[in-house]
Amino acid sequence: MQQDSSFHSALVVRERYRDDYWRKHDPIAEDRLLWRAQAFRHIVHLLPGRTILEVGCGEGLFTHALLRVSRGENPITAVTFQKGAQVSSDVGEEVELLATSDLPSSLAGRHFDYVVAMDLLERSCASQLLAIVHALLVPGGELVFYESNPGNPILQLRRIFSRILGKPDPRHLLSRSQIYDLVSEIGFISVYAVYNDFVFPPLTRRLIWLLRNLSIL
Repeated sequence: MQQDSSFHSALVVRERYRDDYWRKHDPIAEDRLLWRAQAFRHIVHLLPGRTILEVGCGEGLFTHALLRVSRGENPITAVTFQKGAQVSSDVGEEVELLATSDLPSSLAGRHFDYVVAMDLLERSCASQLLAIVHALLVPGGELVFYESNPGNPILQLRRIFSRILGKPDPRHLLSRSQIYDLVSEIGFISVYAVYNDFVFPPLTRRLIWLLRNLSIL
């Protein structure tokens, strides 16, 4: 499958923007990522020995959470689209890290039981990425993507203020219905698309902790 440069560039932008937000603007990033890793574990009924492919791992922040919930019992391959990504040192020895600009060729001949990704579905290249992922899954394999909800009113306000300040959100997000339709068209079955929004800053860490369980519901 041939890829143009815009496909790779769009994924690099999404990785960098997401990781930058986690590091600089999200006081509950560690809690958020651990909860999502635990949710992934229960959604797929993770069993020891099953293989996991994380697409768009960036700096390995979510990779670290995956390691915690899998307790080292599942081989994890983490793919970043950035050549110089500074992956956390505490995952480097336990995870197969791969920096690539050429999927699926860089994983030719390989298949995985599960694929997981975080905030990576860019409107311009989502169908191409999902088709690649579909080909990398074993028969009966499962895919879990966590994506930002463009209908969240707090996110909408933040994007307005970001544009005013000259730092616009570079993402072109898909709605729940668009993601559902796209995933179904690619050939996935038993597709579910549900909201799992969290509270946002500028609440303090203490206030976010108090509201965390309610926001998850």
